Amino acid sequence: MKYAYLDSSIWIACAEGIPVYRDIVQIELKSLGDNGWQLCFSDLVILEVLLKPYRMNRNDIIIRYNKVFSEAIRFTAFDTVFIDALLCAQRDNLKAIDATHIAFAVKYGCELFVTTDPDFRTLQSLPLHFIDLSQIAIK
Repeated sequence: MKYAYLDSSIWIACAEGIPVYRDIVQIELKSLGDNGWQLCFSDLVILEVLLKPYRMNRNDIIIRYNKVFSEAIRFTAFDTVFIDALLCAQRDNLKAIDATHIAFAVKYGCELFVTTDPDFRTLQSLPLHFIDLSQIAIK
């Protein structure tokens, strides 16, 4: 089975995103699934995307996230996650949070990293599947 790690930006687009962005991301994810990719995420994604809805007591958004999370594999934290992230940050020239996502993906054997975040364009640790939303005109 091929694992594709979905960055927080993907989950935000799916659960809270502008409809045109959500549609594009969902089409890309369906294509990945149709091509045998198992979609994955980590505990870090949960922390990153649910913090604001929890602070704002937005149970509707929390429920939406839990629904989309239920369709993917969750990776839990491991002992060396932050040491591994340091090495990823150095190798891939990433910020700490971004490098931690890569550390999870590498640790759990992901073969693809999926994001809409251009900060990952320096990624060398994994093949990058970048969904470019910058050219979409919002009406």
